[in-house]
Formats: sequence, structure tokens, C-alpha cells
Amino acid sequence: MTEYLMFGPKPKVAIGGDRKPNQPATWGTLLHSKEFKEQMENLKDAAKTGFFREEYGDEGYFEGDFLYGQRHGKGVHCFRNFFFEGEFKWGKMEGKGKRIEPDGSEYVGAWKEGREHGFGEYRNKESTFKYTGEWRCGKRHGYGKQEYENRDVYEGEWEDGKYHGRGTYYYANADKFTGLWTHGVKEGDGTLFFSDGSHSRRVYRNGRLDRVQDFDLQSGKYSGVVRREDVSEGGSKSRPTIIGSPRVERVVGDGAKSVP
Repeated sequence: MTEYLMFGPKPKVAIGGDRKPNQPATWGTLLHSKEFKEQMENLKDAAKTGFFREEYGDEGYFEGDFLYGQRHGKGVHCFRNFFFEGEFKWGKMEGKGKRIEPDGSEYVGAWKEGREHGFGEYRNKESTFKYTGEWRCGKRHGYGKQEYENRDVYEGEWEDGKYHGRGTYYYANADKFTGLWTHGVKEGDGTLFFSDGSHSRRVYRNGRLDRVQDFDLQSGKYSGVVRREDVSEGGSKSRPTIIGSPRVERVVGDGAKSVP
């Protein structure tokens, strides 16, 4: 008795084997067909579980744990000068891991769904540009410390890769500014401390210096408040102003332009 693999009319074209046209497809002919063997190999590859190595010709390889055909567990992935060693979950980098980019920069820390997420450290090849702190969805987010190539340092709160919240910006000449940022620019109250021991209170509006009140070391008192709207090009009516001078109106980077 002939076994058929489908209901309805018999196939006109043979699935495989040595059958002639219009010959019924049987289990025997199917199991020996080229198409069936290729499908079984594909299913086997898609369902592999354990430790395997995948080769990508001259472009790289993956070597590590698989679960039901997906990278799952620990592994090493090298592809076109990109290198990652760490943990995977259902085909994506997740857990702890180290990534090295073609330019030599690297990130070591926590991952989630293929992106930096949690605590980690990023640095360039020369280690002259470095961030250590919290990440979310591939961006600096939370609390962290950014060291710049010119030796300036920002330490404080971040949101979506920008300064956001309270933080302190340390200048290479030993001055420092402590205050508030909103989406990468200064906003609200802050204090600029100079390396000679003096300091100045200031208020910013959308990154622009709005008010200044200096502390005089000799008298031990604060001077009067100088407002931007009260100042002409030559200074206020009562005395010269330092608003607009390099010492007072130092520009603190917004964190977004230089942060990858």
C-alpha cells in the first residue's frame, strides 16, 4: 500500500530520490531526498545547544555557548576588528562583558539587550578620555565621572548622555564649578570656586550667566549682586562688571558633543 505525504491530488513533481514525474511521494523517497537532508541540517543548526564555534571566513568568528540555536551564556565574538567577550542572552549581549572597537576604545561593564546598561567604564585607546559610572540603553545615565583629554573632569548626574541634575566640573587649572544642569547646559544656582580661594555665586538661565555675586577675601564679605540686565558694555552704572569676562563666564561643555 502506498503512503502519501499530503492529502488531495498526488504531486506532479518529485520531492527527491530517483522517482519519476507523477510518481507518488512516499516516506522512503522523502527521507533520502536532497531537500529533506538540507532541511534537517538547518533544523539541527537552529536547535544546537552546547559549546560551538561559528566561522565567518576572513571576517571573524563566534565561539561560545548556544541554547536552541542562539548565543546564550558566555562567548567570544570577533567580527571585522570588533571584539566582545562576555555574556549573551538569547542572541544579544547581556550581563557582564568587554567590548573593543576598531579604533582601540573599549567598554567594560554591564549590558542589557545588546547595549551598555548598568555600571561600566568607557575609555579611548590612550585612556585620555574616560567615563566611569552608570549607563542606560547605551547612554550615560545616572551618576558618573567623565575625564576629558584636556584634563578637565565632570562628576555628577547624567541623563540620556548629557549633564543633568547636580554636578561638579573641575578645570585643569584647579578652578571648579558646582551647580545644576538641565539637558547639558547650566540652569539655576551654582558656585564657581577659584584656585586662589575666592569664589562667586551665580545664577544661570538656559546656559547663560544671569547674575553674579562675588566673595571678597580681604573683607570676608559678598559684594552686591550684578544682574545681566543692569549691565551695559562698559559695566554697570555703579561699578565695572565682570560678567562676560573669561574668569567668570567660563564655558562648561554640555557633555553631548564630546561624549560618544
